[in-house]
Amino acid sequence: NWGHLPASYANMNLFIAGGAYHLSGTPYLGAAKTTADDGINTATYTPKATDDGVTWTPTVPRSVAGGGSVDVTATCPGAPTNPCYLNAWIDFDNNSVLDPGEQIFTNQALALNGTNTYTLTFPITDDSNFDGTTLYSRFRLTDGLVASPAPGGVAVDGSAIPLIGEIEDPFFQVTGDVVTPVTVASF
Repeated sequence: NWGHLPASYANMNLFIAGGAYHLSGTPYLGAAKTTADDGINTATYTPKATDDGVTWTPTVPRSVAGGGSVDVTATCPGAPTNPCYLNAWIDFDNNSVLDPGEQIFTNQALALNGTNTYTLTFPITDDSNFDGTTLYSRFRLTDGLVASPAPGGVAVDGSAIPLIGEIEDPFFQVTGDVVTPVTVASF
């Protein structure tokens, strides 16, 4: 599974450039797994119909003081004995870099067996851009703990073994404390 952020996010999508990827299989985000031979690296975001595992909790206001909330639907067949792990970043300052300080989840265990929806809260950075600008994010779900979570590259465990999982790159707009998921039908 591969990423598909806009090309302004350097080295984040394509294999040859060190883009994010996981081995294919279970676990996955949403109703079905997105599969591809390589990432998508275009000037604009490229949506996929199967990118349906991350939605913004509509009833939770966003603020630096109060944080935010996201609903994540994940299929974790080995849980609770072998939970899935979620790592995620939001480009709060909209600089086309998913900085370490923008990581909202670090090896967050999702420990229910089967397909479940989790409502997870996260902090919001002081430099967040909430003026209606489109903000991009990266969510990585894996079948094991990621040794050094990063938004790019292969996800590996502590023994440098590549992990199975899925990547989704949802984007949204925040004006004040109102989140608007961006839906793209076609370009």
